[in-house]
Amino acid sequence: MTTEAPWLDEALSRLGQKELPGRARNNPAIMQCFTDCGHDVDGEGLVDETAWCAAGTGSCLKTCGYPVPPSATNLLARSYLTYGKKLDGPQVGAIMIIPRGKYPHGHVGIVATVGKRTVKLIAGNVGNAWSYQTVDIDEALGWRWPVKATAKDLKDAGSDTL
Repeated sequence: MTTEAPWLDEALSRLGQKELPGRARNNPAIMQCFTDCGHDVDGEGLVDETAWCAAGTGSCLKTCGYPVPPSATNLLARSYLTYGKKLDGPQVGAIMIIPRGKYPHGHVGIVATVGKRTVKLIAGNVGNAWSYQTVDIDEALGWRWPVKATAKDLKDAGSDTL
């Protein structure tokens, strides 16, 4: 499947990648997500059992030539609430941020399909794997659309710092 959102295509290509059981073994593909987002997995003590939905989303973006949020915050799903261009609602390829647990925790993924009341989200760390999940549209904390790191795209997205 090829879409107008290459980061979605990238996420789709990762479906089924799973964490390896036990802290002594790590799936290299999942560990690469942390590295793609600017993290030193050994120095920071990261393992594939570390919450990795935000790193997975960031890795898809980075692989497709898009920027990721700053490394100081990019492992937090809610860091995507200010990323890219704000959307008023769901669309295929949008980044969706939802709550998970108590603030500031959350979950982030990429919209694969849009229904009347739900979306099918593809995300990392769903059942310890790259998986689909169905999410009620009303659960969204925000919808964002990635923009390239060019002055024009950033300005069009509302950035006041270039």
